[in-house]
Amino acid sequence: MFNSMSKALLREDIRHCLAGVVNSKDIEAHVVVYDSDGRLTKIKLSQVEEYNKQAIFPTLTLHLQKVEMQSGQHRMVVLAELKPKDKKEWWWIVDFYEIGYSLHY
Repeated sequence: MFNSMSKALLREDIRHCLAGVVNSKDIEAHVVVYDSDGRLTKIKLSQVEEYNKQAIFPTLTLHLQKVEMQSGQHRMVVLAELKPKDKKEWWWIVDFYEIGYSLHY
Protein backbone atom coordinates (compact mmCIF):
# COMPACT_ATOMS: atom_id res chain seq x y z
CA MET A 1 0.00 0.00 0.00
CA PHE A 2 1.12 3.57 -0.49
CA ASN A 3 2.96 4.71 2.61
CA SER A 4 2.43 8.46 2.97
CA MET A 5 5.43 8.76 5.27
CA SER A 6 8.01 7.27 2.88
CA LYS A 7 6.05 7.63 -0.38
CA ALA A 8 6.86 3.98 -1.11
CA LEU A 9 4.73 1.12 -2.38
CA LEU A 10 4.91 -1.91 -0.12
CA ARG A 11 3.73 -4.50 -2.67
CA GLU A 12 6.28 -7.13 -1.65
CA ASP A 13 5.29 -7.00 2.02
CA ILE A 14 3.13 -10.07 2.65
CA ARG A 15 1.13 -8.14 5.23
CA HIS A 16 -0.28 -6.11 2.34
CA CYS A 17 -1.39 -8.96 0.07
CA LEU A 18 -4.70 -8.84 -1.73
CA ALA A 19 -7.06 -11.79 -1.28
CA GLY A 20 -9.16 -13.29 -4.05
CA VAL A 21 -11.28 -16.33 -4.81
CA VAL A 22 -10.86 -18.16 -8.10
CA ASN A 23 -11.46 -21.65 -9.47
CA SER A 24 -8.22 -23.68 -9.40
CA LYS A 25 -9.03 -25.04 -12.88
CA ASP A 26 -8.83 -21.47 -14.20
CA ILE A 27 -5.47 -20.99 -12.50
CA GLU A 28 -3.90 -24.21 -13.78
CA ALA A 29 -3.63 -22.97 -17.36
CA HIS A 30 -2.06 -19.63 -16.40
CA VAL A 31 0.80 -20.34 -13.98
CA VAL A 32 4.20 -19.40 -15.45
CA VAL A 33 7.82 -18.90 -14.42
CA TYR A 34 10.64 -17.14 -16.20
CA ASP A 35 13.29 -19.60 -17.41
CA SER A 36 17.02 -18.82 -17.44
CA ASP A 37 16.65 -17.13 -20.85
CA GLY A 38 13.90 -14.83 -19.56
CA ARG A 39 11.12 -16.65 -21.42
CA LEU A 40 7.82 -17.53 -19.77
CA THR A 41 7.31 -21.24 -19.23
CA LYS A 42 4.01 -22.78 -18.11
CA ILE A 43 4.12 -24.94 -15.01
CA LYS A 44 1.57 -27.04 -13.16
CA LEU A 45 -0.12 -25.69 -10.06
CA SER A 46 1.29 -28.67 -8.16
CA GLN A 47 4.84 -27.40 -8.93
CA VAL A 48 4.38 -23.97 -7.31
CA GLU A 49 5.36 -25.07 -3.80
CA GLU A 50 8.63 -26.57 -5.03
CA TYR A 51 9.50 -23.39 -6.93
CA ASN A 52 8.69 -21.33 -3.81
CA LYS A 53 11.14 -23.42 -1.77
CA GLN A 54 13.82 -22.32 -4.26
CA ALA A 55 12.79 -18.66 -3.84
CA ILE A 56 11.24 -18.70 -7.33
CA PHE A 57 7.80 -17.20 -7.34
CA PRO A 58 5.64 -18.11 -10.33
CA THR A 59 3.43 -15.55 -11.99
CA LEU A 60 -0.25 -15.93 -12.69
CA THR A 61 -1.36 -14.53 -16.04
CA LEU A 62 -5.14 -14.60 -15.87
CA HIS A 63 -5.65 -11.99 -18.59
CA LEU A 64 -9.42 -11.54 -18.76
CA GLN A 65 -10.30 -14.20 -16.21
CA LYS A 66 -12.29 -12.91 -13.27
CA VAL A 67 -11.09 -13.11 -9.70
CA GLU A 68 -13.56 -12.37 -6.93
CA MET A 69 -11.54 -10.01 -4.77
CA GLN A 70 -12.08 -10.34 -1.02
CA SER A 71 -9.79 -7.53 0.13
CA GLY A 72 -7.29 -4.96 -1.07
CA GLN A 73 -9.10 -3.43 -4.04
CA HIS A 74 -8.12 0.03 -2.79
CA ARG A 75 -4.46 -0.84 -3.37
CA MET A 76 -5.07 -1.23 -7.10
CA VAL A 77 -6.81 2.14 -7.16
CA VAL A 78 -3.70 3.69 -5.58
CA LEU A 79 -1.48 2.07 -8.23
CA ALA A 80 -3.65 3.42 -11.05
CA GLU A 81 -3.44 6.91 -9.54
CA LEU A 82 0.32 6.79 -8.95
CA LYS A 83 1.24 5.20 -12.28
CA PRO A 84 -1.62 6.06 -14.67
CA LYS A 85 0.43 5.52 -17.85
CA ASP A 86 2.48 2.50 -16.78
CA LYS A 87 0.12 -0.49 -16.70
CA LYS A 88 3.07 -2.88 -16.40
CA GLU A 89 3.39 -1.55 -12.84
CA TRP A 90 -0.23 -2.40 -12.02
CA TRP A 91 0.55 -5.57 -10.09
CA TRP A 92 0.24 -6.74 -6.51
CA ILE A 93 0.81 -9.99 -4.65
CA VAL A 94 -2.46 -11.90 -4.23
CA ASP A 95 -3.33 -14.84 -1.98
CA PHE A 96 -5.78 -17.01 -3.92
CA TYR A 97 -8.42 -19.12 -2.25
CA GLU A 98 -10.86 -21.67 -3.54
CA ILE A 99 -13.91 -22.50 -1.46
CA GLY A 100 -12.28 -20.99 1.61
CA TYR A 101 -8.89 -22.75 1.35
CA SER A 102 -5.60 -21.13 0.40
CA LEU A 103 -4.12 -22.64 -2.76
CA HIS A 104 -0.55 -22.36 -1.47
CA TYR A 105 -0.92 -24.52 1.64
